[in-house]
Amino acid sequence: MWGIVVLSCAVTAWFGYLLGDSLGASGARAAGLAAGGLLAMLTDSLMPYAMAKGGALAGVWTVVGFVSSLAVS
Repeated sequence: MWGIVVLSCAVTAWFGYLLGDSLGASGARAAGLAAGGLLAMLTDSLMPYAMAKGGALAGVWTVVGFVSSLAVS
């Protein structure tokens, strides 16, 4: 079963590479998608604790911290 999952991921990645190469994509959109996924994961796993401890502005401060880390790097 896992072999099918690995093979389908490899084929999908190859098609994505071909599509991105033909369109001249640079990877910035993929990085943006990954950043959004990271924020979603943080929100799902850490925000309940942050909301309990930090109040209603915990989400705003999460985004401020993420943006500031992007500005520094």
